[in-house]
Amino acid sequence: MNWPNDADGDVMRRLQRGGFSFDRETEIDFNIDFDQWPPDSSLIGILQNELPSAKVSAHDDYLLVKVRARLTYAL
Repeated sequence: MNWPNDADGDVMRRLQRGGFSFDRETEIDFNIDFDQWPPDSSLIGILQNELPSAKVSAHDDYLLVKVRARLTYAL
């Protein structure tokens, strides 16, 4: 696979070297950090539209998002 030469592409290349299977769904979790808390309430709606199966939980200054999906660069 050919990913862009950036930090996210680096992560994808490390996963591939480690034997990660990009063909299967897996649980993916990531943080969305904010300079100002709380975020605009419309963000939760956007997340639910884009990732309807995601579980979103609020923490001190970030949202934790968990979703079961195939890992892709775009995701």
